[in-house]
Amino acid sequence: MDKQKDTTVRVAAELAPRLVKLAQLHGLSQKELLAEMVGYFERSQADPRAGGKGESLSDQLGKLDKRVDRVIGFIREQEKAILKPLRDEVRVLSHRVATRQDVMFIVAEGLKPEVLQPDFVTAYRAQQAADS
Repeated sequence: MDKQKDTTVRVAAELAPRLVKLAQLHGLSQKELLAEMVGYFERSQADPRAGGKGESLSDQLGKLDKRVDRVIGFIREQEKAILKPLRDEVRVLSHRVATRQDVMFIVAEGLKPEVLQPDFVTAYRAQQAADS
């Protein structure tokens, strides 16, 4: 197995204690910490400079939050415009069927007028009159 050849990276004297502290915080050697930092910036494609050309992660998260808010707003609008009225209709129909109110009417409304037989209409009207 070939041993990898290391190279030296120079850091400013005031930065060295911060690097040591970060490495200890994450349980890594300084060499491992540097490798993880480089990998992180490659994967995330984030700009490590504060105020660099690229967007910071917080800016990217802010944009993502706005997109999520738009999706949630769309879902809420669909709920208000479609789902709640549909739920209310189902409740009304369910109540009518459960209390046997207008069962004949519900059935009759579902059929086209040309399909209804005269005996059916007569029976329906008689039932309506009896219930009144």
